[in-house]
Amino acid sequence: MKRYKSLVLVSIIIIVLLTPRIRAQDCIPSGQEIPDNSIDEDCDGWKEGTNWIVRSTHPRLYLAKEDYPRLREQIEREPYKSVFEKYKQYIDSHLVDIENNSTNHDYVLPAALLFVFTGNESYRDAAIKILDNRARAGLELGETDYLAIDIVFEYLTPEQKTNYWVWMKNTNTFYNLEGAQYHHYNYGYHFGDHFRTPLAMALIYLGEDFYNPTDLYPELIVDIMRKCLEPDDHYWKIGQRVGGDPTYNDALPGTIGGLYDIFGYDIGGEHNNHKLNYMYSHATGIDKISNWLHLKGMGAFYQQMYVPHTVHRSWASRDLQHKMPILWDTTTHPTQPANREMAASLYNDPYMQWWVNHGLQTEVLANSNFPMKVWEWLIFYNDSLEELPPSSHPTANYFNGPGIVVMRLDWTDNATYALFLAGDHYNGGRRYEDANSFIIHRKTYLVPHNGYRAPSLHLVPQNPLDSHIVWYARETAAKNTILVFDPEESWDHPLCGSPNENLPFHSGIRLGCWENLGGQEWSSKMPGRWPEYCQEHDRDNLPWYDSMTISGTSFTTNNLSYKEQANIIKFEHREDEYTYAVGDATKAYTQKINLFQREFLYIRPDIFVIFDRVNSTNKSYKKVWVMHSVFEPFFDSETIKTHGCEWVSYNTKVTNITGTKICYSGPYAGESCDAVGGCNCMGTGSTTMYINTLLPEENIVLKRGGIQYLINDSILNINSPITETSIVQPSFPSGFSIYFSTGEPETIDQYSITITGTIYNDSHITETLPLTDRESVFAYGESTGSTRTTITDTTRNWKHDEYKNYMVKVLVNGDWVYRIIKSNDENTLYVDDLGGVPLNGWSGRFYIFKYKTTTRNLWKNIEQISTDGLDAIGVDIRIKHWMTAEDERGIVHTFHPDAEYTPTNGRWVVNIIPQEKRCLDNFLNIIYLTDPGNENIPTELIKAGKMCGAFVNNSWVVMFSTTGEEITQTQYTLNGSGPVKNLVLDLKPLTTFNIYDNGEKIYTLISSDQGTLYFNITLNSEHTITLSETEPQDCESIGGTCMNKPCGEYQNCSNLLGFCQSGYCCSGECRTCIHEADTNCNGRIDNEELVVYINRWLVSSQDVTMLELVRALELWKSG
Repeated sequence: MKRYKSLVLVSIIIIVLLTPRIRAQDCIPSGQEIPDNSIDEDCDGWKEGTNWIVRSTHPRLYLAKEDYPRLREQIEREPYKSVFEKYKQYIDSHLVDIENNSTNHDYVLPAALLFVFTGNESYRDAAIKILDNRARAGLELGETDYLAIDIVFEYLTPEQKTNYWVWMKNTNTFYNLEGAQYHHYNYGYHFGDHFRTPLAMALIYLGEDFYNPTDLYPELIVDIMRKCLEPDDHYWKIGQRVGGDPTYNDALPGTIGGLYDIFGYDIGGEHNNHKLNYMYSHATGIDKISNWLHLKGMGAFYQQMYVPHTVHRSWASRDLQHKMPILWDTTTHPTQPANREMAASLYNDPYMQWWVNHGLQTEVLANSNFPMKVWEWLIFYNDSLEELPPSSHPTANYFNGPGIVVMRLDWTDNATYALFLAGDHYNGGRRYEDANSFIIHRKTYLVPHNGYRAPSLHLVPQNPLDSHIVWYARETAAKNTILVFDPEESWDHPLCGSPNENLPFHSGIRLGCWENLGGQEWSSKMPGRWPEYCQEHDRDNLPWYDSMTISGTSFTTNNLSYKEQANIIKFEHREDEYTYAVGDATKAYTQKINLFQREFLYIRPDIFVIFDRVNSTNKSYKKVWVMHSVFEPFFDSETIKTHGCEWVSYNTKVTNITGTKICYSGPYAGESCDAVGGCNCMGTGSTTMYINTLLPEENIVLKRGGIQYLINDSILNINSPITETSIVQPSFPSGFSIYFSTGEPETIDQYSITITGTIYNDSHITETLPLTDRESVFAYGESTGSTRTTITDTTRNWKHDEYKNYMVKVLVNGDWVYRIIKSNDENTLYVDDLGGVPLNGWSGRFYIFKYKTTTRNLWKNIEQISTDGLDAIGVDIRIKHWMTAEDERGIVHTFHPDAEYTPTNGRWVVNIIPQEKRCLDNFLNIIYLTDPGNENIPTELIKAGKMCGAFVNNSWVVMFSTTGEEITQTQYTLNGSGPVKNLVLDLKPLTTFNIYDNGEKIYTLISSDQGTLYFNITLNSEHTITLSETEPQDCESIGGTCMNKPCGEYQNCSNLLGFCQSGYCCSGECRTCIHEADTNCNGRIDNEELVVYINRWLVSSQDVTMLELVRALELWKSG
């Protein structure tokens, strides 16, 4: 690595904050400073008031006049010179527009900055002219406007100063501004969105003598910001907590860096908060930015979070970039942090400097239509600051602010990558119910969070079914965690009071069946009809899609607006070996559980071990292990057959599975798996994933997903309706989409499609769907060597007639030409004469699609589908069961039957369910990622008293505490050959352990502060491994018996810490309990045991069922 250069330039904010207050230019001292006026009497460069201080000259927000010489020197040399010249060229080319009374905000800041850089007053006057035009037009005053006003303020007339203040007041809304000084403790990350412009203008006008005809005063706005930045204020504390300050976070301390929300469209709100702090610090000289952790750790945080396989080229610079992980899919996927130049310069941050140098290239942007994006680079960029790339970080890290553990194999673009999530929900954020969830990638999206913010929500008219996907996407059922079904689950909080208050368990309003998906509680569901919220109401008569989510903003913990939901309680990373994290999500659920801890272990290069301990407060509550997959699961069972990626059954079920395969056969670019067909675990795609389920041993495994075809490749016209006899009815009430092709695409908006039948509530209705040219694309590509009747793409390997009766469109002489595909072979589409293209050899982009329209009702039975004039072929009716969940009654719902294919979302879900219900359940699953064609690895369950674990791939042993208690002694037996790495978890931390192999001490080691021991052994036969805090003795000398296996459940043989030549040291014999009521395991149920069992049944018939009680009575009677 290059040695750091001597810093030629220092960051702007450090200059501002550390430079002595110099006298304002041309200021003549007149005495001591008198507060609350517009004069700088002592000429120290600052005006002061009762509760404020501000620079005496302008600009104030990001620049000061003393910066001008430095900026003017910089543009005389590279790399600044060429960027500046393009910047100047841009505004010079638009001077005519400015003279013609332009109101374009793109021009105003470049003109003002050119005045700064050159001193040419014509640019200053141009900026003022644009501001006047925009103010007169009443256009919203935004960032480019106030930055320009700050630069030219001292050249404005009194009338212009008044006009601009009124302009800001009339075009900017800030919630409850007059009373905001009393409510600032509620401000979260959207604060910056609404407060940035008022604060900037207030800082510009503070201490200035101007006529203010409004009831809004600069002093009030600045005082709100001052209070927000006090160390004990909500805004400051929550921002610091998000950034990694552990003061108000009882999670394990970690690395600084984080975010309120997710990587999505609202991330700009967080960046605007950083600008608030910067402007306030720069204008007042009161440092509230140099230790602002939220921004200070941002460069390194983003570097470590990016997803390897998402590498792509920037639309502007063509520089390689990566996308951030999708925690909740907003359908907008950012690639880099904002405020890059500011943060790099402010903190001398080499990680953020890397983003500056490898983000959107300034030279390109300066020559684009968006020059306003270059101003930060021209002002802040420090070309002497070295950069550090992502690969300078470890391959795993834990960020305690958001509660995220990120891990990867290495820094290559095809590396295995995973996130483990156990954090809290912040005010207004969109983390939703993801406590103890995980996400996995390898060369592609494998295990995502499911659901997304439906793009069609922005369409007019909206499809009401699209609101379902937003609701579902927030739910635990859409994440990769645990569901616990309590049939009586309630919203145990006041309905019309503060929802952060807790009511007794099951005392609140009971969730409707459609609302009860077994999930976490932070956003429990209530009816969408808000006025009825506080009234007695028969809620079970409401359709489930009228439900809504209560925001978590009213929840408070430590007087901060977040709900204590989950914490990372352990984290350990051993480079090139493993990454280990434990999340505690107990508080994320109602009192239906009192323990949920997930231990997430990544063994490099390609194995994940996931161990769960879940204790419900009632053993009858069903627990479900959930994992979403982009690609279809295949079970290791001769009885389960599937084909391609199509719908087989909404509830395919097998039992006692120990090898569930999830595979990827590799769709082509721009083509979904549905179009490819034939997924299989030995395909030609990028990754095969195996799940090995070791616990629960007695299990039920469900898979759900795919596409259900109600009609496939049919015709529909005015004389040929589709009738009930030819329709496969929905498996459960659902919306659906109708796909079709037509030879007359220019006329389809003249017609409609009508559906007749019965909907979810047994009402018989007719629904008429207007038709538009909404196209659903199935594949696209570049044609090569095509003719007027053929479209060829030699990169394809289509099935014969796979796209027969689909549509294709190509661009001919600037116009789109549409044709129906008559047939296709492996790489060529055959169509009627395209016309207008060369006879031979033309090339260009093509799209394969069908038109689509979607119902707005949940259909139970379809009697007929007809049309008033459409002539359609290739008619498909599809229900996409990609986003499904089961409610507590066992009824399955499809939440977005109209979903478009996206590689970032799951289309299948795997559920693992214990066959026997009990309070404490352990789940143990080993996920193995490999290239297609490779077989699964061997895995074996290990039982060891209070511990259990797995022998993985004959090379690793991982042991866990079954109950979560700290372990001080354990013993397990292995059989094999060769070196084996042992990782024993959940031990008493920082404790000396003696480790024995077949009675011979091989190590004395101290457990880590996370309660782990890592050591190596070599197997050549059966080996008994013993870990003990104290010296163990011979088994027989302490009254034990050596046995081959530890005793199972309901057996009273407990492991003693004693040596055996082989096997386990047990006390006495293994004796099997005949029933749960046989508590002393003596082979019979006595009177006392029966009374206790009957009392349990009287308390709860779910704890002890009638059948279980009858069986206990039979055994008691038999003696």
